[in-house]
Amino acid sequence: MAKRATTVVGLEIEPAAVHAAAVTVNGKVAIREAAVVPLEAGVVRDGEVNDVDGLAEALRTLYRDHKGLDKKVRIGVANQKIVVRVLELPPIDDRKELEAETRDLQRRSAALAAKIRAAQGLGPAASTGSAGQPSSAGLAWPVAGPITSGFG
Repeated sequence: MAKRATTVVGLEIEPAAVHAAAVTVNGKVAIREAAVVPLEAGVVRDGEVNDVDGLAEALRTLYRDHKGLDKKVRIGVANQKIVVRVLELPPIDDRKELEAETRDLQRRSAALAAKIRAAQGLGPAASTGSAGQPSSAGLAWPVAGPITSGFG
């Protein structure tokens, strides 16, 4: 049975405009529609939304003028307050080895977060785990291949 094509809309929000691309994935990736709507000065500055109502109005305009855009959206967020650390791992097929690597990634992510908070002059993050015990959050994305891309 053939897979049904999946369409998602990617949004890029920058200080001058909101860019959208409707992409269909069905064995290959194809751009179905692209659109841009300008933003008023000051709506987005330094990667942060400063005028929520202005951004909301721009998004309403974008969707009103481009009826073919799906509301299933993927958005990437980047600004000076986000730290991304790229880790390359070999493919891991053994479930126990994958679980051990995931725990190690979470431990290293928590250690990096602690170093950043210390550099900012902040104390340790106050968080508790599901059992009510102190914990640190980390992000691990186990995949069967390298965690890198050719997108730059």
